[in-house]
Amino acid sequence: MRHVLRIDDLDGGDVEDILARAERARVGSLERIDGSIVSLLFLSPSTRTRLGFEIAAAKLGGSAVCLTETRQTGPGLPPETLGDTLRVCSGMSDVVVVRADSDVMESVVNDARCPVVNGGDALEHPTQALIDRFAIEQLAGPIGNLHVGIAGDLTMRSVTSLLAVLALSAPRRLSLFAAPGRGPTVALPATLVERTEQPSVPEFAELDVLVLPGLPPGHGQKRLDDATRGRWALTPTTARGLPRGAIVLSPGPVIDEIHPDCRNDPRVRVLEEADLGLFVRMGLLSWLLEQA
Repeated sequence: MRHVLRIDDLDGGDVEDILARAERARVGSLERIDGSIVSLLFLSPSTRTRLGFEIAAAKLGGSAVCLTETRQTGPGLPPETLGDTLRVCSGMSDVVVVRADSDVMESVVNDARCPVVNGGDALEHPTQALIDRFAIEQLAGPIGNLHVGIAGDLTMRSVTSLLAVLALSAPRRLSLFAAPGRGPTVALPATLVERTEQPSVPEFAELDVLVLPGLPPGHGQKRLDDATRGRWALTPTTARGLPRGAIVLSPGPVIDEIHPDCRNDPRVRVLEEADLGLFVRMGLLSWLLEQA
């Protein structure tokens, strides 16, 4: 039985297997999982991840049920623990997908009775990183031929997971454009160090792929004004420097990292990435159930 809590739970072969299944799902040839139950324990808001796993299960012949809160035990008393709730869900399910704002995933899966997927927590969002990799290759070509740039707040969980995925199958070149005070929170994997640059000024002119995870203003002394944030976004000004054949992706939801005047730019493929996410979730469910 395998869990996918962090990208480090997968090796390169696992990722390729999952994405190969995603491709089979895309063309309609992925094997069904008739009768399988996927429980979604979603304790924080979600659109793409929750809807994607619900529909993925249904399209493969399974079914999904969703729980959005832990049981309250009484007035003034703490709710049932996440660990106990997960154990109950896993005893009735074939796969459980958990979305929570905490960073305790590893400590609560010990008693799980089925595979558990991290649908996004305080540290990582591994399924989004798999979707990013799949979308990059579907829309721009083989990852090893590409110059990939990531611009904005590189402390975000989606970036942590994406860097781990890219370490398993590296791009030709990687540019990390971190806004002030928003550099990666983890050390760059050794397989990426030699091909990575971290310019202090964002420059999109040589990119094949631009990933925009977002850039919240922040608080206090770390707060960034809108003019500063715009330098790490896709705006009419920064878009002029982006190559014609490049693509722009975002894990979503898009807030203001893509200017409204740029949303119809043909290089912006954010909604297509969301569409492709369904196939990755189908591939992941298929792979997990085969490992169980």
